[in-house]
Amino acid sequence: MEIVTTTTTDLGHVLAELSPRINGKPVYRALDDISCTAYRNSGLLIPRDGEAYVAGKGVFFFFDPHPVCNYLTPRPIVVVSSFEKLSRGRKTIDTRVSGFDLEAAAILDREKGHGNYNGYELWLKVMEDDTITASLAENSRFPDGLPIYTRRTPVRMDELDFEIVLTDVPLSLPEDAKIEYT
Repeated sequence: MEIVTTTTTDLGHVLAELSPRINGKPVYRALDDISCTAYRNSGLLIPRDGEAYVAGKGVFFFFDPHPVCNYLTPRPIVVVSSFEKLSRGRKTIDTRVSGFDLEAAAILDREKGHGNYNGYELWLKVMEDDTITASLAENSRFPDGLPIYTRRTPVRMDELDFEIVLTDVPLSLPEDAKIEYT
């Protein structure tokens, strides 16, 4: 993994320069203070709840670089990888495709009996695998929703191509802060 330093002003230009060097479809994640501290302490991007744009627990990556450049509160680190690298050997369900939940429904039918489950239980079954979803946030570039890849297991540093450190964004948590995940 290559480490690059830049500023928030130049982040978009740096991402545009780095993206062609990715082997596959680039994906982008901006790390907030908690994710950044956990990443520094463990070398992992840990799945978390509470991401506003996708339900469930995971490590969320945008297929488009613009969202990581336009956070209201800039993030101290942006990581870049490829969808192919992160999803290699992993089952990924594209929830934007009609019938994405048929396999999960068949599994629940076998486990609980036909129709003995609700939509929420079906969605939880789908989210056992990695997913591609579309954010419901309004975005003129993506009228059908901004595509997001969700990895359900930790991402290791060696699965990342670039770590971009924003020199003008301070880390609010001390680097030795201990982060607990439940």
